[in-house]
Amino acid sequence: MKNTDKDYNYFLEKKHFYVSELHMGTDGLESVSDYWGPYNTLKSAQKSFKKNIINDKFLNHWNYAVRGPSRLRKGVDGKSTYKSIWYSDGTLKKYRW
Repeated sequence: MKNTDKDYNYFLEKKHFYVSELHMGTDGLESVSDYWGPYNTLKSAQKSFKKNIINDKFLNHWNYAVRGPSRLRKGVDGKSTYKSIWYSDGTLKKYRW
């Protein structure tokens, strides 16, 4: 599935996870294309991310992300919260020093 409809509101997704390509512009994120999914669990989306993105030497992992249902996240200060549809891709341990 490749969803590139500019009118699609990604915050309305309620239960599935997708591996998405991020299209960045000069002002930030311009659009999102879903290439793999839907997945029922975050773990299965992370496995797909590793299989399809990390193991492909022609794709840059920083151009892709795992997105899913909207959730509340803690801010950097630890006091505030904000809504986010972005999840960990499960590869952070691989890139630690």
